[in-house]
Amino acid sequence: MSTKHKVKQGDWLAKIARQHGFTRGQEIWDHPDNAALRQKRRNPYCLQSGDEVVIPETPGLKVSVGSSYLLQGGDPPDRFQLGLRRGNMPLGRRRYELKFGDTVYTGFLSFSGMMDHPLLPNASEGALKVWTSEEPELVCEWKLQLGFLDPLEEISGVQGRLLNLGYYSGPINNELTEDTRVAVANFQTAWALPPTGELDDETIAILEDRHDQNGGTELILPPSALDDDGNEPPASDTAEHAQAQQGGGAQSTGASNGGAQQNNLPQRSGTPDQIHRYGCLQLRRGDRDDQHRWGGAVQTVVEGNNGTPAPVAAGGSRAGNALTAPAHVLRLQRDLRELGFLISGTPDGVFALSTEWAVREFQIYSKMEIVAKENTAIAGTTPDYVARLAQVRATQRYTGPIHGVVDDSTERCIRHWLTYRLRCPVVVRAMRMENGNPTTVIQDNLWRHNDIPQEGVSIFVRDFSRYYTMSAGRNADALHALGKYEAWGSFGGPVSEPTAHTWATSEMLPSNLVGVATFQAMTASQQSTYKVVRACAEQECYGFFDSLNAYDNAFISLGPCHWTLGIVNGQVEPSEGELCGFLAYLRASNAQAFRQAIEFFGMRIAEDWNSGTGNGATLFNNVLKNYTGWPAQQRFFTAAWERMERTEAAGNYFKTYHWFYRLQMAGRTIAGFQRAMWNATRIRLRDIRDTPWGRGVANVGSGNRARPPTISDVVTSERGMALLLRWHIFRPSHITARISAGDRLRNAFIAARAANPTLNWTLAPNLWGDQHEEALVAAIQTEGATVNETINAMAAWPNWMGPRALNPRGYTLVLPAGTNLRVTRNSFQFDAP
Repeated sequence: MSTKHKVKQGDWLAKIARQHGFTRGQEIWDHPDNAALRQKRRNPYCLQSGDEVVIPETPGLKVSVGSSYLLQGGDPPDRFQLGLRRGNMPLGRRRYELKFGDTVYTGFLSFSGMMDHPLLPNASEGALKVWTSEEPELVCEWKLQLGFLDPLEEISGVQGRLLNLGYYSGPINNELTEDTRVAVANFQTAWALPPTGELDDETIAILEDRHDQNGGTELILPPSALDDDGNEPPASDTAEHAQAQQGGGAQSTGASNGGAQQNNLPQRSGTPDQIHRYGCLQLRRGDRDDQHRWGGAVQTVVEGNNGTPAPVAAGGSRAGNALTAPAHVLRLQRDLRELGFLISGTPDGVFALSTEWAVREFQIYSKMEIVAKENTAIAGTTPDYVARLAQVRATQRYTGPIHGVVDDSTERCIRHWLTYRLRCPVVVRAMRMENGNPTTVIQDNLWRHNDIPQEGVSIFVRDFSRYYTMSAGRNADALHALGKYEAWGSFGGPVSEPTAHTWATSEMLPSNLVGVATFQAMTASQQSTYKVVRACAEQECYGFFDSLNAYDNAFISLGPCHWTLGIVNGQVEPSEGELCGFLAYLRASNAQAFRQAIEFFGMRIAEDWNSGTGNGATLFNNVLKNYTGWPAQQRFFTAAWERMERTEAAGNYFKTYHWFYRLQMAGRTIAGFQRAMWNATRIRLRDIRDTPWGRGVANVGSGNRARPPTISDVVTSERGMALLLRWHIFRPSHITARISAGDRLRNAFIAARAANPTLNWTLAPNLWGDQHEEALVAAIQTEGATVNETINAMAAWPNWMGPRALNPRGYTLVLPAGTNLRVTRNSFQFDAP
């Protein structure tokens, strides 16, 4: 039968378990009879004297001769973890001696001021010496009492932690005395909190994080270890005894055992400088720890700012004066990874482009009203990262520009996120599919396009942010399909295809593309233009707003014309892309939709649609008849929008899974983003149609009203315009040139004329008949199909409609029976923008 163990000072869970014949403390903690204790104490390794722990009956083991059994091992050995600091700087690389009874450990503190050693099962006391200087020999000493640090839920636990951190010097009496309130207020001042002296939730959370950071307990050197000039005292000065937290195993809760409580320490009044995580330096691209370059310049490593004294071998000429340089960039990179921003890659102490991306992404998500919070207490039992996250409303939000520099506002937000265990609210995960459903997580928290270069791997998103308004029937808390990874030569990245990765509501229908409820409700010109655009969209993006490509040399592309961000073509710089032209138009025509879809995430277009003579003049290519540009991002100091460097590395930022998701969700949920595609595609049609034809075709009209023909005079059918639109998207120079139609289009006309000599091609094109149009369209299809075989599919549109037709993409568009792309002369009626 079960028994009860009353906790006394010096106890911790693993120690109690061993006393009662258990090898794993978690067996006791998880027992149903300890539910009340679990509710009372957040940390099983830090219990209060007087707490009662129910000890269940030890299970017996029955075995049979000749059988084999697999037995689960017990807890790993308890460990003693302790960090030492002076002011706000780790006391790195100092010699120390740690004793538990007859066991002696010697060594040097890590660069972060940490020590980590096995803890003897029945240890209750210890002693610690730290040599703050070798010549002259200066030593600080502590007596350690293990398991004496009370839970943070108790005032005594708060007092003990404040004492360890140097803010409190009174007795540990579990009373909220005036001295305790003053110590709390001093701690709050150091962490830029209102100095109320009250133990509110934010103060408790920061105290817990500050005391237990790095997986252990931190100890501040006593002032007695420094003389009036800030130098170490004579070797005879020592610190008083210290008490350590209960529990010892290497637990992810940070329940290590070495928090030292010191007596006779005056209260400390911290400043923002003392709590800044990166040496009060505004880290940026180009900084690197190995060169002591921080804040955009090489810094002199000085004690108390960027470095801490390190021991020098006896006999050295600079004994006691050498400095251990900090790792500000490395710490930043590790912080960002902890917060879920893995885009920077493996931490290496070099603030390169990918680290700037990570900072930008943090600035983006820390602007959001709702973020995610991780329950780190269940990390050991819940390996599923998403299952450990929950939605929380952000209480401290970043309000500055998205510039990728760790300024003071960004640093404060990082510190806030670390304190409250906030995480990036959008998690991209690769999953294995079974029977069409995601089952097993292959890899979590994907960022870069090549994080998991396995073809066919399915990619999903869990979005905690509530940033997007889901369509009817969509559960915002569910996993949403993003796409799959696909390789393309030496390139690769995500791609989304219907129906596995697209939403039915994202099909390009008259309602969401044109703004008219049904096809039948549109005007004749809207119907004719819609058919051309829709037929082309089915080849470019499968007819879905949320079907995107980021797997090839075009960075990322989307929309009915599959506008690309740019093309990597082997040149020093990638070409500019039409996606930027579309987005520039979106900003000019619907600023609200642009802000929601793009600008919130720190991006604009370098060229303004309304600059110059307006109407996209600064983006227009008069030869190719398209609109191209390049992204702009905000810069530090001025917050001005500046053109992003035009390199493949920089462009790859928009191939990342998070940018893929943003553009995909804009196509799914932002009406202004959808409608702008209709207008931008009609602008393209207008510019193609208005291109002069050039030689070989008679003028239109007669007398004073005669004028040179344009492409719209020569090709006038719906099918003909649909073929030209698709061909122009793929190879613009084949269709248009500066002052005439492109050579390949003119070749098609020559071929049509040669194949149909009985037709009178010398007539003005406004006098041509259906036979002229049919001959010309057939030649365009033949010539175009040698360039791109989808030209033939265009001619057969809509081949998915009909009682016996296959509809693998799940189209729901309702068209009148017999609808097709008409090839009769003048059948195309243009709904001009």
